[in-house]
Amino acid sequence: IIKSLVDCVSKGGNLLLNVSPNAYGEIPREAANILEDVGDWMAVNGESIYGCGLSDLPRPECGRITQNGNIYYVHILDEFIGPITVKGLDKKSVKSAVLLESGAEVTMLNRWVTLNFPEYQYMSFAPDEFGTVSMPDNRDTVIKIAMCDKALV
Repeated sequence: IIKSLVDCVSKGGNLLLNVSPNAYGEIPREAANILEDVGDWMAVNGESIYGCGLSDLPRPECGRITQNGNIYYVHILDEFIGPITVKGLDKKSVKSAVLLESGAEVTMLNRWVTLNFPEYQYMSFAPDEFGTVSMPDNRDTVIKIAMCDKALV
């Protein structure tokens, strides 16, 4: 449901979810568990959904992007190898990039290989104590990218 919600919002849509009670007028426990899980995710990541819509950036390989004004929310829905890439981001105008869940800074990479692909912004999470880079939330990890106001650039 989270992936469907993000997919819908990233395309400018609105998701309507219908949950039906059973013959006794009760919401099935399985459905309630799923809705609680979605509610927990929304409590942390709701700002990437509410008031957001279609992004003016192309869809990244790892998931979707929602946008609210000069803030992009990169939704990482799929496992990936290497850095996260976002096409079309003006690197000079990025004010900040953080994990929405924790506020931890996301590293913007500027290695020699990235210079060959100026239309892409490369980002990475900090590795854990074993050197492994993994998504903090397997359902949907959200990176919040705040851009400078165009008038200030």
